[in-house]
Amino acid sequence: PPQPLVMCADGEQGHAAGAPYDRILSTAAVRAIPPAWPRQARTGGVIVTPLATPFASDALCRLECDGRGGATGTLIKSVRFMKTRGQRAEVPFAALGWTPAAAAVAPGRPWADYTVTVSTSGRQRVCVRSEVVSTPGRPG
Repeated sequence: PPQPLVMCADGEQGHAAGAPYDRILSTAAVRAIPPAWPRQARTGGVIVTPLATPFASDALCRLECDGRGGATGTLIKSVRFMKTRGQRAEVPFAALGWTPAAAAVAPGRPWADYTVTVSTSGRQRVCVRSEVVSTPGRPG
């Protein structure tokens, strides 16, 4: 059976030498999905990571990768994790690709109503299912 590989490195950069991966699991929260992760995942590969939200908690995010550097998925449930070192600085949620409707507090809105898209250029967009996603956005 395959043996796990443990690396001591910047997790936001992934590990290109071992790509493509079936699964990428982050145990530290991110404000934006690092572009290296979907680029290093195979078609149908899954990324699971805590994603910072404007709602005083993180949300567990599950993305399915397209094998070309893009990914789409949903938020699952509230969680609280420490942020990766490279993403601890506060950034406006609009700059992180959160649409105004997605960033608005909506009492009782299920996490599954939020969709997360990472384009092949690494741009992130978080919206609610009722919105039409035209061009993904990510911090520049």
